[in-house]
Amino acid sequence: PYHDTAGYFYPRANMAGVNHATQTKDSLRYNEQGGDYRLVDTDERISPSNFKVGDETQVGSFLDTNLHCFMEVPFYFTTIYIPCDSDKILTSQYGENWRQVESRGGNSKTETKVLTEEKSQEILASGPRPVCA
Repeated sequence: PYHDTAGYFYPRANMAGVNHATQTKDSLRYNEQGGDYRLVDTDERISPSNFKVGDETQVGSFLDTNLHCFMEVPFYFTTIYIPCDSDKILTSQYGENWRQVESRGGNSKTETKVLTEEKSQEILASGPRPVCA
């Protein structure tokens, strides 16, 4: 439990010189869209005024769930168990637009790019990507 809540704090692995600048920009954007990234030391929601590219402060997201409930859902050709609060968890991590496909650029130093709704739907309709290339 996190700060006497029923929720959990999920740290984000921000490493200086590796992915910190990209993760900072993404985390700030997700918070603008309803995400819940917070500073580890003060528990403040991050914003452009308290968290900037280059800051070494670590962040994480607050997951307002107790993870006691799981449900089985279809996943491509099989089923998997996911938390009953999965919508709330994904919103905390990626904001209200978590269902929209984004381009990750293939490495940890490339900023995530939001795709158009049309492109997002095209990718989702094409089915699963292979695990190994």
